[in-house]
Amino acid sequence: MRSTKERILNTLLNKHNATIGELADVVGINGISVRHHLINLQAEGLITAEEERHGVGRPRFIYKLSDKGYEQFPSNYLGLINLILEVIDVELPKRQMEVIMEKVGLRMAETTKISNPALPIEAKLSEMSVILAKAGFRISHEREGNVITLHNKNCPYHHIGVHHPEICQVDQVLFQNLLGKTINPVDCLLTGDKECSFTITMDENGKDRRN
Repeated sequence: MRSTKERILNTLLNKHNATIGELADVVGINGISVRHHLINLQAEGLITAEEERHGVGRPRFIYKLSDKGYEQFPSNYLGLINLILEVIDVELPKRQMEVIMEKVGLRMAETTKISNPALPIEAKLSEMSVILAKAGFRISHEREGNVITLHNKNCPYHHIGVHHPEICQVDQVLFQNLLGKTINPVDCLLTGDKECSFTITMDENGKDRRN
């Protein structure tokens, strides 16, 4: 049997929006109990409330699912994205597909900024690992002489990359633009390696050698 929380969320999915009274009727509990559950659901970010005036008297609140609330229900983003990329792959030449992935990487870099572009490269790498962890990356780095190796233990879109390996260009362009350095791919999870790795070769002045 579904919990009261699940029944409220399902009711809001089916009705699009509802008042406390409407939810109480459908769920089968009193308004005070519904209000208590709605407060918790709002705290979790699963629903929103809008004030609505209806004639004389106090306004009432209309409750709706938030974007996070909709995410509680089954979705098929992965299947849709794979299908879109499959169609693009058929319709466009390979180089155009690569250009699209490069533009995606650039767009991601525009919305994921390093706090200070003047930071030393290793400070940038440390900050980048924290920022991108929220997107599913697991990044670390090490330096040996003038070579810095960037390790990524998790590909956030591995299931897409299996069918569309060109998506790896997104990561390369993203990392290069965040770091302001040329990076060279070495290992790749999609080809059976234990990680995705890249190298940055620095010269004696701390600048990258462009290969």
